[in-house]
Amino acid sequence: MPFGKTGYHSLTSVTFTPHMTSYDVLPSFECQKMTQKYCTPEQLGNCNNCPAKPKSAWDYMSHLARKYLKEEYEFKYVKSLFSIKPILMASEIDDSRPTVIKKYTTNPTFVSVLSGKINTVYDLEEILDNGNQ
Repeated sequence: MPFGKTGYHSLTSVTFTPHMTSYDVLPSFECQKMTQKYCTPEQLGNCNNCPAKPKSAWDYMSHLARKYLKEEYEFKYVKSLFSIKPILMASEIDDSRPTVIKKYTTNPTFVSVLSGKINTVYDLEEILDNGNQ
């Protein structure tokens, strides 16, 4: 997917993320012990600048992407980007994400969509179809 205005695209896969999980009230991870207070449960650091950041999953993700791209499409590794993502405990089972769709106006149609999953387009289709009746 396009990565902002950088001209780059990112490869990501639910299969190869997350690198770490915390179920504690405050997020605690083994890597925090190696950061010399750069990252603590009370004050999270930026994983991209962390001396104990996870190993890249590039090898796995690029292998997976190759299965779906034509051979003539080339891509290369530039860098890995990491982030901390809060996910509902219920989503750990099926990777579901809450979606909020709100229709503000009809003429012109203005719809706000807040979601973390690509299949939200199907939810949006239902909202738009109901507006055409």
